[in-house]
Amino acid sequence: MDAGDLVRCWDYNGYNRIGILLEHDLILRSATVCFQDTGEIRTLASRDVELYKRCPENLKKIKKNLDSDT
Repeated sequence: MDAGDLVRCWDYNGYNRIGILLEHDLILRSATVCFQDTGEIRTLASRDVELYKRCPENLKKIKKNLDSDT
């Protein structure tokens, strides 16, 4: 997951909140998310966040890295 990706976040009722990932810290295992429904910015544990859809810029970056590896 990279900044700009759409993510689904776990809530007490299940995975039901969609937001934009602002930051993903692999060392602290945390993710900062801006929720679309309220505009609220929260820091959540990485285990409570899953990738919903990649940002087009991140897709281009991934494809470029794959092409340079071959």
